[in-house]
Amino acid sequence: MLYLIGLGLRNEKSLSLHALDVLKSSERIFLEGYTSKQVDFNLDSLKGLIGKNIEIVGRDFVENTENILSLAKDEDVALLIAGDPMVATTHIELVLDAYNSNVKVEIINNASVINAVANTGLEIYKFGKITSIPFTTESFMPETPYNIIADNLSIQAHTLCLLDLRLEESRFMSFKEALNYLLSLEKKIKKEVISEDSLVVVCAGLGSEKERIIFGKVKDVLQQDLDVFPQCLIIPSKLHFIEEEALKRFSLKNTDKTSD
Repeated sequence: MLYLIGLGLRNEKSLSLHALDVLKSSERIFLEGYTSKQVDFNLDSLKGLIGKNIEIVGRDFVENTENILSLAKDEDVALLIAGDPMVATTHIELVLDAYNSNVKVEIINNASVINAVANTGLEIYKFGKITSIPFTTESFMPETPYNIIADNLSIQAHTLCLLDLRLEESRFMSFKEALNYLLSLEKKIKKEVISEDSLVVVCAGLGSEKERIIFGKVKDVLQQDLDVFPQCLIIPSKLHFIEEEALKRFSLKNTDKTSD
């Protein structure tokens, strides 16, 4: 059996009781260490909880699915993934390869940033397509995030922007980098998608004890500092008065109302 187990958002204690039972009975346990991370995760503490060794693996090991599937044919193998195993970075290819190899799979879901954005008070049902903002170079400056935001705004949908990270380099994109990139695309594309007076929601460490949420105009938000990672952005569309009331809890000065 192959188990894909979500770690959730907070720490190793975010595992469900069922997940703990599975881990205690698994012969091999791998921790996928490249798509995301929990804010307060402690590997030694998790090893103590389950009484087993945990092997940290990178992208090449996981994406070459035969590595795991060859083991799962003869023993119980668990793959731990921050957040939910099938959300932020989907592992559907691993599931499909397991199906085609006659390897049984059980998915044990957990909390992810996709549902934790509801902590802001924004209605989940009003979110449109999710986008990612990548680290850029002079030769790699994709316009996709900007265009997705534009499309969502056209149907009055909020946009969740996931920010890039490179765990092997201990590098996380900050909300300031992301906002400045979107502003640079605005100057280039000029669809009036975002400006210094646009409202934005910044989230850091969602679902953890260190969670921080800031709501305000871009120009005011850029004056703030947050040292909790991972971070994400929400570009809100037109706000319902209940959403507006909820966001007041995180509001900076000079935040204008834009309710229905």
